[in-house]
Amino acid sequence: MIHADFFISRSGRLRGFTVCGHAAKNARDRQGELLCAAVSGAAYCVANTLLKLPGVSPKIQVSCGKMRLRLCRQDEWNPVCATVLKGFLAHTRQLRRQYPERIYVTVHG
Repeated sequence: MIHADFFISRSGRLRGFTVCGHAAKNARDRQGELLCAAVSGAAYCVANTLLKLPGVSPKIQVSCGKMRLRLCRQDEWNPVCATVLKGFLAHTRQLRRQYPERIYVTVHG
């Protein structure tokens, strides 16, 4: 199962996320492989988009099967950062509605 955890700062703004896990049940599970590609592709798109914004420097950690992204305190006020993170949250929630047994999405305040 994929776990997508989003984090909200004390000011109530999205501050980052952690995505980990795998949705495929076995090597022939094409649906699970496609879901993994959808989530990881979107996560990398978010990371690369934020890295290209002037003055924004998110902390990004990638290891086997896991990505963690955190905005610094000043960047959480950037409206473009907020929009990009909200878009990724909406994307993962939509995938959760389609594949509830394969992806779990939480928002931590």
